[in-house]
Amino acid sequence: TGASLRSDSPMLWHELLYLAFAGAALPLRIRVDNPLFELSVNKRKQIAGAYWQTLVRLSQMPEEERESAICDIWLQLKFNHQGIVEDSGNRARFQVMNASELVQLAHAGMELGAHTSSHLVLAHMPEQSAIKEIRENRAALQQLTGQSIWALAYPYGTAASATSREYQMAREAGFSCAFTNRAENSNSKLAMPRVHITRDMRISEFEAHVSGFHHSLQSIASRRTGAACI
Repeated sequence: TGASLRSDSPMLWHELLYLAFAGAALPLRIRVDNPLFELSVNKRKQIAGAYWQTLVRLSQMPEEERESAICDIWLQLKFNHQGIVEDSGNRARFQVMNASELVQLAHAGMELGAHTSSHLVLAHMPEQSAIKEIRENRAALQQLTGQSIWALAYPYGTAASATSREYQMAREAGFSCAFTNRAENSNSKLAMPRVHITRDMRISEFEAHVSGFHHSLQSIASRRTGAACI
C-alpha cells in the first residue's frame, strides 16, 4: 500500500482500528458527526460486524475527514495509539516495509504488486476516489522501483469490497491481473482467487484451504443454512 512508500515503517490504519475495537470495553459506543455515523455494540461477537461497518463508512469520506474521524474514534474507545505503536511486539507483528526495503526487494529480483494507496473498501468509495486509489499507488510503486507493476490485490478482497466496477478500474489502470480473497474460480484475470493464509494457521488448515476442501465445506454449509461460514 501507499504506507510502504514512506521512509519509516508504519502500522496500517485499518489494523490499528481493529486493535482499538478488539480492545475496547463493552458496551462499545462511537459517534462520527460529519457525516453522522453512530454505532453501538453490546456483545463481543458483534465486534467484527461493527468494525466492517466503520471501515465502509470511513472509506466513503474524503481523506482529511477520514483521518479526523479515525482519531476521534480512537479517543472515544480510549485507544492508546502511541503506546500500541511503540510496543515492540506490535511492531514485529504489524509494521509494514518501508520504501528503502521495497527497493531492496526489487533489486534482489522480487516482483512487487500494488495494494492501493490507503487500503480502503473500494466498492464503497466514490468512483473517482477509487480510481485514484488504484492508479496512484501503481504509478508511485513504478517510480520508486523502476519495475512495471502488473498485479493488484484488492484490499479485503471480498465480494463486498471488490466488484465488477473495480475489476474494470484495474484493467483501465494498466494491470494485467488482480487478486481477490475469494476461493471460487473466476474466468477473469482481474478477479483471480487466492487463499488467505494467517500466521496462526495449522498445517491441516493450510492443506484444507489450498486443496479447496475448506471452500467446498463453506459452499455446502451456505446452501443448507442460507448464510456463509467463516
